[in-house]
Amino acid sequence: MTTPMSRWRLGISTVLGGLLPWVVQADGDAAAGSRKAIYCSYCHGADGNPAAADIPRLAGQDANALLAKMKRQLPNQDRRHPMYQAFVTGDCLNDREMSNLAAYFSGQSATP
Repeated sequence: MTTPMSRWRLGISTVLGGLLPWVVQADGDAAAGSRKAIYCSYCHGADGNPAAADIPRLAGQDANALLAKMKRQLPNQDRRHPMYQAFVTGDCLNDREMSNLAAYFSGQSATP
């Protein structure tokens, strides 16, 4: 016999369980990320501080937020887009490499 409380708990656990794939934890290696950052530097600058105002600044961002943005944006990117091509060229299409990049850029100082 199910009670209203047990149905409520089941509903909450189902909703929260469905959100877990969207929760990311950047536990990357910043040193490894620095070696791959060259593929991002054309647009975002070597340290994540772009020269152009219309390019997103990567330096100083929270690593988890940056990783989530990369994982969300990359699959939706046109394969001819420079961002997608940089990830392909740098062999950064896997979670480990993205996490390494996020760790590196989060450790850089943002400049005005």
